[in-house]
Amino acid sequence: MNFLTVLLVSIFMSANAMAANFSCHGTEPFWGAKVSSETIELNGPDYENPAKIVVTSVSGASGMVDSFLRVYSNKNGPIAIITSNKCDNGMSDETFPHEIILFTDSETLYGCCE
Repeated sequence: MNFLTVLLVSIFMSANAMAANFSCHGTEPFWGAKVSSETIELNGPDYENPAKIVVTSVSGASGMVDSFLRVYSNKNGPIAIITSNKCDNGMSDETFPHEIILFTDSETLYGCCE
């Protein structure tokens, strides 16, 4: 492979890693979220109506592999961070491949994703 081919494959893999969709959930309070590169849909018993948050960009962090850490942002700044750290929700014996920190207007939520 030549340099250009390697560069194009690297760019494609990086963009593809950023485009992943996630199904996330948390406990205390109980909540669920569907995360994509365009929206985060947050719902749960503590929310009267599901909240649909528009995502305007997904990026990695400087010095980290893009697929390890994803930062979802909108015009107001970061709204969610998903990492490839293994996650245990504390209520089951199940381990999930990703963890999320989700920032809402009133609280910061922590949970697991797959």
